Amino acid sequence: MLTAFLLPVMVLAQKDDDKCVFPTNKKVLKQLDKAHNASLAPKDQFQALKDILEIDPECVQAMLEMGTRSYQNNLERANLGQKSSFEYAVKYFSDAISICPQYAADPYYYLGVIYYGEKNNA
Repeated sequence: MLTAFLLPVMVLAQKDDDKCVFPTNKKVLKQLDKAHNASLAPKDQFQALKDILEIDPECVQAMLEMGTRSYQNNLERANLGQKSSFEYAVKYFSDAISICPQYAADPYYYLGVIYYGEKNNA
């Protein structure tokens, strides 16, 4: 009787853990390679990450990389005195955390930096 109750719980837990591992889907891996290809324009690399989210909308790795790139681009703009918004970085990092809170520490760090900067620049 107890086994009948625990089996669905264990299966659900396993499905959640699947989201917390590096992607294994061949199409996703191909797009990740494209996103890391230094010979491509940054716009094309970012598009490869967007394409990953079309293949797998819960790919935490793609969300983290999109958040990081968005953060870096906006930080450069802010340092040049240009208008910048970290809205997309916050979205990607928050989405990644909601899917798999233990995947990486990076989104917590970046969100902390963003919120700290917003508080001190307000």
